[in-house]
Amino acid sequence: MELRQHFTKKIWWGKIIGAFFGFLIAGPIGALFGLLIGNFFDRGLVEHFSKPFWHYYNEKDINTKEVFFQSLFLLLGHIAKTDGRVSETDIKYAKEVMERMGLRSENKKLAQNYFNEGKSKNFNIYDTLNELQKAIGKKPNLIRLFIETQFQYIRKTGPNFAKIDILNNILSSMRLAPLHQQGNFGDGFSWYETRQQKQQRYDNSQSSQNSSRRQTYNSWQSSSYIDDCYKILGVNPEASQAEVKRAYRKKISLNHPDKLIAKKASEAEIKTANLKTTQIRKAYEDIKIRKGW
Repeated sequence: MELRQHFTKKIWWGKIIGAFFGFLIAGPIGALFGLLIGNFFDRGLVEHFSKPFWHYYNEKDINTKEVFFQSLFLLLGHIAKTDGRVSETDIKYAKEVMERMGLRSENKKLAQNYFNEGKSKNFNIYDTLNELQKAIGKKPNLIRLFIETQFQYIRKTGPNFAKIDILNNILSSMRLAPLHQQGNFGDGFSWYETRQQKQQRYDNSQSSQNSSRRQTYNSWQSSSYIDDCYKILGVNPEASQAEVKRAYRKKISLNHPDKLIAKKASEAEIKTANLKTTQIRKAYEDIKIRKGW
């Protein structure tokens, strides 16, 4: 049992110690007084160790904390921009994260700057995830905290295909299975899988992959999700199978990274093209699953 669990589950140490020394000093009355003081001590410990971002503040490495903080708000801003505009709801829940972290005014300003930077069309998610993986890749408590914060933010601000794709990129960077293979984000989930465990989970899931994906997307407001898939392909939900297939091939042709490579495009542009083609393929596959094609 880690230190945090010890002090959040066993909250009677202060009372016992206070009563013991109180009794030694002043007998029964001292014991009562020591019990009272010990109770305040226990409550203070519980409050301290129950803070939502306790693992972040307990981290000793300054660079790790800086990368965690910066990446957290960069990606929140990036997620918020997926709808094309940042809504009041996006801003509201970003501020809620700041409050939960207990940020002071100067750090709130810094968080806002990172959030705005993440909204920029020039933001490179891959560079951010690479730095994040180097900083927290071997620290499962920070990985879990980071992913849970992004997951809750997406859930509260309204999930869509693009947001889920960003979350999957985060999961992949931490060598975790994608969202449709996740049972839940509860305490029973093993957050830090080895490559072998991840591969085994993937192999075991193949026989039931289609049904598990339906179940996951249903819980994420599937009708809205499928609408996003049609938008990605540029067709109406009433489109026929042939029309959807034709639109898919056209989108893949227009966004294929090989064209950019031939034009000697930058690495960032090629990565963006790879992301777009992945989104297009997933949208097409999920439409087929939903339609039973």
